[in-house]
Amino acid sequence: MPLQISLVRIVIPRDVVSGEKRLAADVRCPCGESTMELMYMDKTSETRSKGDGGDLFIIGACCTGCLKSHVLLDIDFDHFHESLRHSRSQAEEPRPELVAWKCESCSDKRHKILVHITVYERRCVSDRLAGRSELNLWPDRFSFFQLDTTCVGCGLVSPDLFS
Repeated sequence: MPLQISLVRIVIPRDVVSGEKRLAADVRCPCGESTMELMYMDKTSETRSKGDGGDLFIIGACCTGCLKSHVLLDIDFDHFHESLRHSRSQAEEPRPELVAWKCESCSDKRHKILVHITVYERRCVSDRLAGRSELNLWPDRFSFFQLDTTCVGCGLVSPDLFS
């Protein structure tokens, strides 16, 4: 299964089955570190509501080893559900600063992150995008995205974050 462009270098798939459209993958920085700070837009982050665009939604991960930031999901580039049209003007808008997710039990910011993705079948996207340049972005068009985290500090597992 092809991966979203934003995830290609930072996830390690678990049990890949040829032809599957579902994927579970561990987040790991190219430096080799798998402990991350999960970054998200908190309630104070600005959201936008444009007629053709909808709300801004971004999730990232900051490596605790090399401190490099990675994008896990940016709704303007990784097209969720039926939003198969890319809005260039919307994507060019500045991104808000993200904040680190804290464990609900011990407030530690360090987590192991597991992503779950379901990708549209290529033929479904091909039918909708026939003749358009966006067809080459097929792997970035998915119908389901979920994060599970495991706190490094206390071991608390938080499934279904941001699904």
